[in-house]
Amino acid sequence: MFEPQQLFFFLLATLLLNITPGQDTMYIIGRTLTQGKRAGIISVLGINAGVLCHTIFAALGLALLLRAQPVLYGFIKTLGALYLIYFGIRMIASARQLKQHPLELPRSSNRRLFIEGFLTNLLNPKVALFFITFLPQFIPAGTEGPLPFLLLGQLFILCSLPWCLTLVYLASSASEFLKNSPQSQQVIHGISGLAFIGMGTAIALQG
Repeated sequence: MFEPQQLFFFLLATLLLNITPGQDTMYIIGRTLTQGKRAGIISVLGINAGVLCHTIFAALGLALLLRAQPVLYGFIKTLGALYLIYFGIRMIASARQLKQHPLELPRSSNRRLFIEGFLTNLLNPKVALFFITFLPQFIPAGTEGPLPFLLLGQLFILCSLPWCLTLVYLASSASEFLKNSPQSQQVIHGISGLAFIGMGTAIALQG
């Protein structure tokens, strides 16, 4: 179904896209720094579950609705922006909490970590538009049906996981230091919160 040359360029493009800092990268690093390796790994799984959904949307042609319906696109974009702002506010609130209880590193349940990572990716309509423009470039002409989209989407996730887990490993090393540095915990929570609020505001203001 796929030519070796097509797969090579797809893998190369996937690698370059993954190492380019973006919203998911910020989320993974922020989660790991503030809540440790467990939170980072579960967040990675949630984000990739969101990627899988976007792949399915692209395969079924549902993502094309976002391109054809500006109102729907704007609605989902606003939801995603508000979610990032809400998450940022929570991070800042946790920084204030750490000031009162400096040695308590806040923890979230596995379910909550997964859902929040999932929503961070799912509520980003640019990801959906990215997949309906990116994946077709590597699908042979004349190929029909959802299978090529699904296969490339799975390959994209498999290539993304090692990079995302590497980010978790690197950030978790710093997280271990933060456990013994209350002031650093507060600073990281505060900076991460401001970063998410900034990203959400920027997304909301984009045309």
